[in-house]
Amino acid sequence: MTMEHADQISAVLASFDTLDSDQAKFMEEVSGAGGATWAIERFGGQMFFARQMARIVRPLLERYETTESDEWVKLVKNTRREIVDRLINNYGRCNPTSTLQNAINQWEAEAMSKFVTMIDYWLQG
Repeated sequence: MTMEHADQISAVLASFDTLDSDQAKFMEEVSGAGGATWAIERFGGQMFFARQMARIVRPLLERYETTESDEWVKLVKNTRREIVDRLINNYGRCNPTSTLQNAINQWEAEAMSKFVTMIDYWLQG
């Protein structure tokens, strides 16, 4: 794997991390006329999705600065494999007592599956 390819993968991972901008939009909405309830209704799913994606990509991006390209790509592949295992093993199983927790689990699982789908494309290059 070339350094250039690792750079491309790193740039893609950085583009996945929208947590800071999503949080800014959320806080703007909270302080606006709609208030917290409206912000939660409008951005709740997006916030949980962004938080999960940040949990995945931020550690990888931190390691990118200090790890050789080939080793870093192996780390990305291992992260992808771990996420696939979590999804296969029914990540965030249904919670019959909490509709909200079920929704959160779904948003987080969607972030995980998006990561897997998108990184597969870049790892094949």
